[in-house]
Amino acid sequence: MSVGVKARFTLTVRNDENAPRYSIPVRVYYVYTSPDGVWHSVIKVKEAEVDFDPLGEYQDWFDFTFANPGTYKFYLVVNGQEEDEKVIRVNSQGSISAVMTCNPEFVTEDVNSVSCRVDVDNLGETTEDIWITNIYFAGGEIYDKSSADNLVTPSPSSLTLNSYSTGVFTFTIPINDELQKRVPVDLSDINPGTPIAVKTYLNTLQEPIMFVVQMNPRNLGGDIHISSKDVISVAVGVGKAVWSAVKENPKSVMTVVSSIGEFAYTAGISWIIQTWVELYWRGLMEPVPPDNSGDNNLIVGDES
Repeated sequence: MSVGVKARFTLTVRNDENAPRYSIPVRVYYVYTSPDGVWHSVIKVKEAEVDFDPLGEYQDWFDFTFANPGTYKFYLVVNGQEEDEKVIRVNSQGSISAVMTCNPEFVTEDVNSVSCRVDVDNLGETTEDIWITNIYFAGGEIYDKSSADNLVTPSPSSLTLNSYSTGVFTFTIPINDELQKRVPVDLSDINPGTPIAVKTYLNTLQEPIMFVVQMNPRNLGGDIHISSKDVISVAVGVGKAVWSAVKENPKSVMTVVSSIGEFAYTAGISWIIQTWVELYWRGLMEPVPPDNSGDNNLIVGDES
């Protein structure tokens, strides 16, 4: 989605108990991160005190205009507990939207390649020439359009999209010793299910598009090249936060937040786009506890 687009968010909160619920606070917050990775304070955009009839439902909506490029993460908080979230990435360019998916999402020991697909939409009124400039896997560059020494080759090499048309790039990442030589992490020394970022840059977008696969350790051989420029950068994925109990039973309230309008957000990866922050809303929430469960929240190769 691009700067200046207005989106409408629809909120639905239901009381699943056959009993009234009185004065339940419903709030929506967002956190904004600029393209250079600077995190900004939590901002409240919607607030209501709701009395629920037995099995009753509350619906409301609000409009939001995305004024700056970057990442916006919205939180729906009901009775002090986070119940839903949406992540929307905003590009400074106004006409091109792209989403990437990769398969398989879980790279086990018997998987020899990962196939990726980039769907591109031209939402503007002029014809656009589009190509992939760079591709990264686990922080290592595996494709550079200006280089002849590439591990992967996108197909087609470029797209010419007329106004309001779509196109697709595809490429395949081999899981072999040559891949190991290019990434700044020992793929034989990762934990099972380690999140690995696949990042693709288009000539028409300042920000990369990203998909995360999970990978088991692979002893691929080859030299592991680590230089000062290739030091791994990681971001901690935000999963569903587990908040402390509140005064009333929040499990009796089921919440849904949906967004409609002139935009699309990157579906399926909302839990990995934002750098992990210990959100702390005074009087509303307890701090998010650190994750010491060893479940590999670190996403290798995510520089955002």
